[in-house]
Amino acid sequence: MKSTAHSLILSAVDWDELCPWIQIRKCLQLAFSKRLLFIVTIHLLTVSIWLAAAFGWFSGKKVLEDFLRDGSLISAYVPRPAAFCVNRPSEGISPDEAAGLKEDSPLALLVDESAERPVLISKPEPASAHSASQSSIAVCANRGFSVLYAVLSTLLLWMTIARLTALKISREYRSSIRSEMKFALSKIPSVIGAVFIILAGLFLLSLPLLLGRGFLFWDWFHSAAVWAGLTPLALIYATFFFLILSGCVLGVFFIPSVLVTENSDAFDAISRSYAYSLQSLLRFAFYVLAAILFGVPGFLLMVFCVVSILWVYLVFSGVGIFGSPVIQLCLYGFSWAVSAFLFIYFFSAVQAIYLLLRRDVDSVELDAVWLPEPQGVPIPKLPKLE
Repeated sequence: MKSTAHSLILSAVDWDELCPWIQIRKCLQLAFSKRLLFIVTIHLLTVSIWLAAAFGWFSGKKVLEDFLRDGSLISAYVPRPAAFCVNRPSEGISPDEAAGLKEDSPLALLVDESAERPVLISKPEPASAHSASQSSIAVCANRGFSVLYAVLSTLLLWMTIARLTALKISREYRSSIRSEMKFALSKIPSVIGAVFIILAGLFLLSLPLLLGRGFLFWDWFHSAAVWAGLTPLALIYATFFFLILSGCVLGVFFIPSVLVTENSDAFDAISRSYAYSLQSLLRFAFYVLAAILFGVPGFLLMVFCVVSILWVYLVFSGVGIFGSPVIQLCLYGFSWAVSAFLFIYFFSAVQAIYLLLRRDVDSVELDAVWLPEPQGVPIPKLPKLE
């Protein structure tokens, strides 16, 4: 009796289909992109310096004051001590004369460590009320513009990174950063509108709770009948409000992802982000854990590279070009590249988690990403008739 052997040959395993969560590894590849790292590093440096200068965070930092005072526009917002006033070397006095000056004297003493004699400078005159009001308006305007620029520019980069992540995870579709940034710029009003709708809705839903808090001061509210009737309703409403609040807090991070992936409006972004964040909480937590496990080795590698570069600089700092200010500025940018890496990876991982949750909840494949339609098909040229 002849026996036949049946063998199953497994040629290849599509691990991306079997374990879709490993798609998060592509976020690491995007986070190590040289162009993105450069753009985000410049963004973080610009935003941090502008915010720090506008809100006076450089006060008391002598090193930063010395760095910013030489012809920098930012230094106009840095509080200056009397030592930074314009001196008059011709009015030098002897140490004996300087010791005789009183604290309430109209002259102030500036001791220059590089000079043999003290240098006398004039105390700044007190500003008038009109100039003080103008300066306060200018400071407030500068702070407002700095915060506005930080929010809008960060939002633009967030949506651009989310768009690039969606294209990379879907079909390895490559697109330029400029074109995707242009598309993300058109979606910023929708993001702002969605956030405004969420905040307005939460405020309206919180009004009954706020009114109930005000009723606590009324005597009739403390009666047993009122408490017996309203307490169960208040608990039910508080539970409902907590669920709405939790979904909005978790889902607000997915709003940019919805807009750049589906090319939808603000209401669709709110509904999708809320549904995906609450309907699959266990998978949500698992994907977050996977993103952390993928991100930690990349972060350690990025820190190792930056620390190695700084160590090489410290070893050769006294040789050749390693002591120039340009090299020091470049090394300062390398240290900020670690923050840029975390910035890119976080927004890219949020986009990957959104695609995975959409696949689990609505059974939508990962490659279902909106792409712009071609502008037109060229008309084929017909041969000329002779």
